[in-house]
Amino acid sequence: MTTMMMAATTRLAIADAGGRDAKCIDLNCTQVSDLSPLAGLAGLEHLHLHSTRVSDLTPLAGLTQLEWLDLSGTQVSDLSPLAGLVDIKTLCLMRTQVSDLSPLAGLVRLEWLEISDTRVIDLTPLAGLARLEWLELAGTQVSAAQIEAFRAAHPKCEVRGRWGINTGVRVAKKNGRSIFADYVWRHEGDDES
Repeated sequence: MTTMMMAATTRLAIADAGGRDAKCIDLNCTQVSDLSPLAGLAGLEHLHLHSTRVSDLTPLAGLTQLEWLDLSGTQVSDLSPLAGLVDIKTLCLMRTQVSDLSPLAGLVRLEWLEISDTRVIDLTPLAGLARLEWLELAGTQVSAAQIEAFRAAHPKCEVRGRWGINTGVRVAKKNGRSIFADYVWRHEGDDES
């Protein structure tokens, strides 16, 4: 798909969603890579970009009313354009190239964060996110110690892997270093024993 066709797809999605007054745009599973047509949509609240070719989030920096952003399965690695989007409540980063969560430190309204299958190893940037209720982090290299420290500091936050209820952390060795391997799970309804 040519760049012109991808831009046309984005413009059509904007038009279909209500033009410049769009509240929700779904570009999931399209060939879109250029987000510049979205830059002027100040009232946009929900943006779905799952499985697109997006890598540069710079055009989103001014979307200050954005509450829901799905970047799963994209080539995104730099989250710095999101740093000022303090209204974001739901952010999905699964299967991205993200490793640094520092730009999220000021997203004080963030309630749901999906970082599974990313390059993230450090949860400390999330320390001040008191409203966080859900953190999905299966397939990361976050250490067991970091997970336990995060859970202790955020007792109301459900920290999960892929399924079931997290009852603890299993640790594995890699290159002589302890790393997070997986959760120890029980299925909902199973005995606690």
